[in-house]
Amino acid sequence: SLRLIRNITSDGATPQAEALKTAVSDYARAVVEGEWELLAFGDESPQAEAALASMLTALPDPDPDGSLSTALAVGQLRDLIQNVAIARVERISAAPDRKIANLLSGVLVLVTGLAISIAWFLRGPSVVVHLILGGILVTTFLSLILLSVELIYPFAGDLSIQPDEFREL
Repeated sequence: SLRLIRNITSDGATPQAEALKTAVSDYARAVVEGEWELLAFGDESPQAEAALASMLTALPDPDPDGSLSTALAVGQLRDLIQNVAIARVERISAAPDRKIANLLSGVLVLVTGLAISIAWFLRGPSVVVHLILGGILVTTFLSLILLSVELIYPFAGDLSIQPDEFREL
């Protein structure tokens, strides 16, 4: 949406178009330089919020006596900025995908069932077998817990989402 806003405003060299391009650039810069690091902890940047608000205030008011194309362009720009705001809210409240959460839960239930069944069916005298299998199960549990922690915070850790598209803009 940010790229579309810049493309639409690049056609005209009016002061309103320049103000909107500046506001879009300021918003992208505020997200990359300030907010992205805060997203790792679930926080948001007041500078990015202010830059988003300045994008809305930079929009020209449709002139009641003006042309229909100007009013449509302003309406389209307003919709694009609202899409940017919606994407920001989704980014701030980012949570792991339901499918991934369900998969991890299913695997944890399966491993728990295996731990119970192995202890039940392998009642043999060998303690070493029980220790090895218990160690494997504990390792599996810890790996799944660490994986779920990595997926819960999509802006932190080794599997984090990078701000490359914003930087490119």
